[in-house]
Amino acid sequence: MILKELLERNGVETAGCEISFLTTPVMPFFLEKEYLRRSCALAEIPADLTEETLAFADELRQTPLLKSLAWHLYRLFCVMPNFKAFPDHIDATGEKTGILYLIIMLSLHPHLKLRMELEGLPSELADRAMPRCTSLLGNRSVCYPGEKGLQGRALPFMLNYKNSSCFRIGRFDYVLTPTPGNYPELFRHRQSRRYVGLCRANWRVDQENALHNYDDESVPPIGIKEENNTITGRKIDLVTGKITSEEVTLDLAEYERLLGPGSNVLLIHIPGGGGMTMETCKESFIQAREFCRKYYPEIKFSVFGCISWVFNPAWREYLPDSNLAKLQKGTLAFPTYSISPRNGLYFVFARDDGDSSTYPADNSLRRAMIKAWNEKGSLGSAGMLLPLDEIENFPLAEVK
Repeated sequence: MILKELLERNGVETAGCEISFLTTPVMPFFLEKEYLRRSCALAEIPADLTEETLAFADELRQTPLLKSLAWHLYRLFCVMPNFKAFPDHIDATGEKTGILYLIIMLSLHPHLKLRMELEGLPSELADRAMPRCTSLLGNRSVCYPGEKGLQGRALPFMLNYKNSSCFRIGRFDYVLTPTPGNYPELFRHRQSRRYVGLCRANWRVDQENALHNYDDESVPPIGIKEENNTITGRKIDLVTGKITSEEVTLDLAEYERLLGPGSNVLLIHIPGGGGMTMETCKESFIQAREFCRKYYPEIKFSVFGCISWVFNPAWREYLPDSNLAKLQKGTLAFPTYSISPRNGLYFVFARDDGDSSTYPADNSLRRAMIKAWNEKGSLGSAGMLLPLDEIENFPLAEVK
């Protein structure tokens, strides 16, 4: 089959391609002009790129093989499970591959609306999700000058809006989920409201207080002891986010447990783009808290959390007056083990390969990231926590 040969030649998943070939509609809905124009508007696609997208959709409709290719990519992305990513290029679409991927991303909208309808959520959440990839449009031209559209690696995150309790409110994305194992335990004194963070029992911490991979058997689990209504564990400095040498015992009659095994957390994802002022962050946090209380009243959670390159402590040193540093200083910090030494490069430079000395240093964040990479040898990530009932006090100052 010609379609299968095309897919194999370009390293695209072939599962179900026979069905894709046989079921390709005469007019796939996502290639219709009205659908595309409306979806481009929802996704805030620039006018010139919208017109190029409409023109390329005409080409796809008029060429049977390309139409079947688009239909198969749509099925891989929106219908079939375990989607990972598309290759940078498909030879049959050449320099317009990025526009093809943009079209496939736009085909997700009906699936998002269906999810919202089934879960009894406002349909406008599907609309809010659509601009998520728009900030990544410039990445294609960085890697491939003159090309437009999206990279294949920009698409997978969009599936969170379809397959999980992910929603976009204000500046951030949110996912309500059981607390991940790379999050610490968090306690608060009932009277003074002083916070104490403890390492999770499965964390592996060496003699230098460095956190290792969570399954690194060369370092034993740090453990935690809970007995007689007390809990004893290794303390985390919630200001610096570093693990200390201090072991503390907390009386659970005096401390309430906000985060730990069996609890839930509202995870924050930070979309690209600027404008992350503390006022904008606070507004988004408040709206997300009230949204969850309204639509997920049966799920108890006490804390917002995020792990990201954004919380790399280096930004306090290299960008002390930036929104990144202010967000760090205004929340509770904790460490995380990072498997990637180049965290954040792709989001800032649209690439994370090659020699960083060739990267453009044309704004303060890019200059700081290059400097941190050169001086520290790697770029890590870290986490933050923000209790729900402290949002009005954000950015936090005296509670730590």
